[in-house]
Amino acid sequence: MEKINPPIVPTYCVREGQLRHFDCVCEFGLFSSIITKFTPGVSNENAILHEEVLGTLFRTKGIHFNEGGVSSGAAVLDYPLLVPTSIIREKAKDLEGRNIKCSV
Repeated sequence: MEKINPPIVPTYCVREGQLRHFDCVCEFGLFSSIITKFTPGVSNENAILHEEVLGTLFRTKGIHFNEGGVSSGAAVLDYPLLVPTSIIREKAKDLEGRNIKCSV
């Protein structure tokens, strides 16, 4: 097995009442269930009876944290907003040549 090295993403987080810049990694996970019928020694009778994705988890964690997760304060739960790339490209055309400012 190889270690997965996700890309480092610059982001802003509020910690101890202050807005701070962090380099983070994001993790996406799926929760699922599977129920199978297994007959030892008879491979043609084995079958998947039920398989379902039950939920997702999206977590952002600072790269300087080696251990710990959401409950220890080392990471936060996020909710991804998935947008088709065609919409992003169309909106980007609308912004060309404008002086756009963003405040946090």
